[in-house]
Amino acid sequence: MYMKARNPFVVAVMALAMFASAHPQTEPPADQKIQKEVVAAVDKYHAGDASGAITMLEGLYKQDSKNMDVVNWLGFLYLRTGAPEKAAPVLAQGVKLQPDNIGLRHNLAIAYMNAGRTDQAITGFEDLVQRAPTNAEYLATLGSLYVKTKQYDKAVDPLEASNKIKADNPLVLTNLGTAYVNTNQQAKAVETYEALRKVEPDNQVALSWLGYFYLQSKQTDKAIDALEQARKIRPNDLE
Repeated sequence: MYMKARNPFVVAVMALAMFASAHPQTEPPADQKIQKEVVAAVDKYHAGDASGAITMLEGLYKQDSKNMDVVNWLGFLYLRTGAPEKAAPVLAQGVKLQPDNIGLRHNLAIAYMNAGRTDQAITGFEDLVQRAPTNAEYLATLGSLYVKTKQYDKAVDPLEASNKIKADNPLVLTNLGTAYVNTNQQAKAVETYEALRKVEPDNQVALSWLGYFYLQSKQTDKAIDALEQARKIRPNDLE
């Protein structure tokens, strides 16, 4: 019996990966008029009027697409309001102007990911991991993108590294288990799903796979326990 691996891809995976990594910092530009208008737009955003702030910043971007305050805030607000396709070209412009700005590079990779431009997102996160090889979030996101695109061999290393830096993240463990299953590393898959079960005792993915692997290794009692628990969580799941 072969049980097809689930692909529980979780984007950044993490709530913080859905938006910009941090509020951009305003730097005083040479053009004081634009600077004042940027400050006014930011105040509008903080007052709860993101749409009005974006409208102001879009006008400023047309005036000066090289102003980093405008680029940072407009890209950030496009991401924050769920417009990654609009955010991407603005943030790409920022990266051209400040190629060593890792925050801009991160936000651009997130924009590509949220816009469904997976290949560009992978390229972006590969670059981020090279620049910051001990950043657990970058590693986890890159690994999850590899899982999404079924590049399971590539997924293992960044997910293992992320788990070593920040252990027992359920999303990382879920993706790592999927990568192990699809690279025929059964012992590591069992170990990972057991760790996931400790973190989330009712995790249905972990329980189902553990039940399957326990049956294969003739650990009948353990298999029944895991599968019965999985069925209680999702009684209509017949897999």
